[in-house]
Amino acid sequence: MDFPLLTLLETAEDFRHLRGLRYPLWLLLLLLITGAMCGYWGARPMETFAQQYGGELCRQLNRPVRSATPSDSTFRRVLEQCDFIVLTRIFRQWAAASVPLSEAEWVAIDGKSIKGTMKDYASAQQNFCHDGQSVWTSPGLCLCQ
Repeated sequence: MDFPLLTLLETAEDFRHLRGLRYPLWLLLLLLITGAMCGYWGARPMETFAQQYGGELCRQLNRPVRSATPSDSTFRRVLEQCDFIVLTRIFRQWAAASVPLSEAEWVAIDGKSIKGTMKDYASAQQNFCHDGQSVWTSPGLCLCQ
């Protein structure tokens, strides 16, 4: 069964107030995930990522493109208000469907959490925000970093 990340992100309940919504939640979450996978960490780097690659990403997905891109404050608000338990569940579901592993295969994982920079390091957000790398050992493929 195929679980494209975009389809799963579209199922996430939008927690934002209806007034002033300019960008769909799936787009903001997709930009946050792809930006993080490309090494863009933080609200300002995410704004830069969206400016440089957001339009092309939407064109590749055959989605309408706005001329303006989300600002750093938009990304900051989404990161502050996002339910990271839901986002982690969506990401894990997509990753499990995208990289099928048999029981005999191994994935090496190394990571560091950013406990010192978080306000509530015991929250679900801590489980999502970390610096790490996953390597699929049989083909030697880096799954994410």
